[in-house]
Amino acid sequence: MGVSQEGDELVFRVWAPYQSSLSLEVTVDGLTRHLSMLCDQGVYCCRIPFTGNVITYYYVSDSGECFSDPCSRYQPQGVLGPSAYVPDTFEWEDHEWRGIPLEACIFYELHVGTFTEAGTFEAILEHIDRLQDLGVTCVKLMPVAQFSGRWNWGYDGVFPFAVQDTYGGPRALKRLINALHLCGIAVALDVVYNHIGPEGCCLQTYGAYFSKTHSTPWGNCLNLDGDDSLPVRNYVRQNILQWVDEFHIDALRFDAIHHIKDDSAIHLLREVSQEIDELARAQNRNILLIGEANVHNSLYLKSSDSEVSWGFDSIWCDDFAYAAQASFTEVCTHNKRTYQPWQDFLQVLGAGRIFDGVPWAPQRVGGSAAAQHPGATHIAYLNNHDITGNDPLGRRALNALELSEWELLTALLFLMPHLPMLFMGDEYGEPNPFFYFVDHKNEQLLQLIREGRAKEYADYDWSQMTAPDSVEAFSRSKCHTHTVPNHKFRWIQSLIQMRKSWTHAGILNPDRLKVDWCRESQTLTVRYSNDACIVASQSIAEVVKHDGHVLLQNDAVGNWKVAVICSSAG
Repeated sequence: MGVSQEGDELVFRVWAPYQSSLSLEVTVDGLTRHLSMLCDQGVYCCRIPFTGNVITYYYVSDSGECFSDPCSRYQPQGVLGPSAYVPDTFEWEDHEWRGIPLEACIFYELHVGTFTEAGTFEAILEHIDRLQDLGVTCVKLMPVAQFSGRWNWGYDGVFPFAVQDTYGGPRALKRLINALHLCGIAVALDVVYNHIGPEGCCLQTYGAYFSKTHSTPWGNCLNLDGDDSLPVRNYVRQNILQWVDEFHIDALRFDAIHHIKDDSAIHLLREVSQEIDELARAQNRNILLIGEANVHNSLYLKSSDSEVSWGFDSIWCDDFAYAAQASFTEVCTHNKRTYQPWQDFLQVLGAGRIFDGVPWAPQRVGGSAAAQHPGATHIAYLNNHDITGNDPLGRRALNALELSEWELLTALLFLMPHLPMLFMGDEYGEPNPFFYFVDHKNEQLLQLIREGRAKEYADYDWSQMTAPDSVEAFSRSKCHTHTVPNHKFRWIQSLIQMRKSWTHAGILNPDRLKVDWCRESQTLTVRYSNDACIVASQSIAEVVKHDGHVLLQNDAVGNWKVAVICSSAG
């Protein structure tokens, strides 16, 4: 579906069984024409000569109402404007790039609109050298599909195929990806298939895009298993292939996979993972699939023995972050899960998880069920867009830590078997908050958002909430001080260098991991057989008595003395 160049013609196709007739309103070089479209089994089609020029267009119903293309590749005037076809003349230079293996991933999450003052793909280019110097290996972009208004987190995308116009559109995104690849940095993209944004959506006018039986907290699910669901399943497949094939995306992070509801015999995500594996083999690339699960569930993982596994390479899991918060900030309850200070922190270090199942009904795991750390099949973090943005005050929890506590937690983040992720700005202690923000125009919708956030995140006091539709929520979320490397930057830089070395040497093996806590001396030791260890204690004597070469050690001030020790200078 959508617009494609076939020989010397442009072909417009749209699945629209709900429409009794459609015509094409197309504008080229200022000249607008109305053309009839032929219908075959609910698919409308029209062909025009290809001139090589930019074309804007609408689909027009028999009542004269104009609709954008569900498969629009560009919405230069926003969600209510015409769709645009822009000939793809971008010349890629990353011909030798093959992606990176899962175990090499060190993620850096950023929001395009707030990472820089300009808030564009272009503006990120000048920061690539700094990210490369820091050592991250994969930049993870929050969603870039076209959303309503001037700013949004991106999870309210309305046109899944179109790249946000305020960020610079598809060509600017390709330029950014190409530049990152040339610097040896992979790109992961956040994609949303559990719902479609509420403002500006036109899918419901075309066909049975939405489920009659499944819903999410944010709206109806896509129709993946009901009547006329095959075209909708193909719609999602086509979009996924667009990102990994045309845009050279290395990893896709699927938002809230537990809300992608499909009662078919084979879940759509399992089919997608098999297709991506085939494409990766055919193109000799690493293409990774990551699922936001929030809690551990082996059903989602490719490593599972289950024949119904959804086939994800790794899952995004909250337990490391929330167990750390419970132990160091005394904030113990998150999203209906209560964490026990230190008890759960020690378990998450050794076993990688505290809960299993689904977020709305998590089950504690223990004993043999949590005997081994899941390693690279888990992505861990101390902060991300949700942890900060779902706080009414947008507070970055890491900024509340005493420096030695921060040094300890970041050492554990980067030197455990899981895959680590930083949230933009945390590598230097960005002081600005990161709020939840939208730019919707519908006042009723905005009221529902305010009420919904207070209900969904009831653990917080929302009386002092910064209104998500305020200019302040967006402008105050921008990063402003990421120019000069400071102590935090250099500390993380050293940890990343160590992680790369330890990964290459095979040290970060869950089978070799042992976690010890001495309550009497308040000493934590994370050891990988006899090769390396991380020691943290409130007594300097407990740290210095360990034999080996000290790779990294914090200053002897603050609550915690932290050292990373290797059995040899290597």
